[in-house]
Order: sequence, then structure tokens, then C-alpha cells
Amino acid sequence: MWSILIQKIADYMEIVFNGNIVPLSRFSFNSEENVDIIWKEISNLSVKNDKMIEGATKVDAYVVNNDEVKAYVEAREANFRKAKVFLENKGYEVDRSFFSEVKTAKRFSTEKRGTEDWHFLCHLDPLFVEIEDVEEYVKEAMEDIQ
Repeated sequence: MWSILIQKIADYMEIVFNGNIVPLSRFSFNSEENVDIIWKEISNLSVKNDKMIEGATKVDAYVVNNDEVKAYVEAREANFRKAKVFLENKGYEVDRSFFSEVKTAKRFSTEKRGTEDWHFLCHLDPLFVEIEDVEEYVKEAMEDIQ
């Protein structure tokens, strides 16, 4: 077992051992302090492999196949950044909440600058990853809360 500060873990990273690739994401943990990593036998990392190990990785409240974790995290974060820029350009502040909540997926909320009126916008879940037109999605979601 070893511990690492959550701040030291990237959105997505890979641990490579003897050609075996183990995906790791800071969104897999529900702690803002030390993350204890306990290795369980999942694949024989002593055997040269040169491919992603079998299995899945927890990202927030969801389990994603290892060979899809990188694309999932990158797509989700790209959509979040698009939505955040769009909302900020419209005069809203954006907040990500429930990072440490295991039962609830990460979500984000909006608030018109200069007010204290926060509104839940959406969960950052697998459906959020699949959104192709983020601006249109955000416009529709904002109509529902106004």
C-alpha cells in the first residue's frame, strides 16, 4: 500500500510497468487529502504486455473500462471546459461540486455574477460525455432553471 496526495494525481495518467498500462484518474477517488492505493492482483504485470490491462477504473461514481478511461476523462473535461467558457462569457460563475461525494456524480452549478442564487445545471456523467453540441445543451439546461 502507498499513499499520494490527490493534488499530485492528474486528471488522467498512466502507470506503465513492464509494458502494462494501468489507467489512473484523480476523479477515481472521493478524498481531498491522501489517497491510499492498495494493489490487488488484476493482471500479471511481470509479463510484458504492451497493452492496457483488463478491467475497469472508477471515475467519480462511474466505472469505465480501462481501455476507455483516457478518452472518457478527456471528453468529459473538454465538454466541461466548453460549457464553463460559454457560461462565463454570458456572465455566470461556474462551480464544480460533489468531488468527494461517492453517491453522487460530479456536477456543476451556475450563478449570475453578483448574486447568491446558485442553480444546479447538470451531472458530469457518461451522458454529459456524449454531448456533441455543448453550447446548445447548456442553453436548453439554462432555460429549465430560469
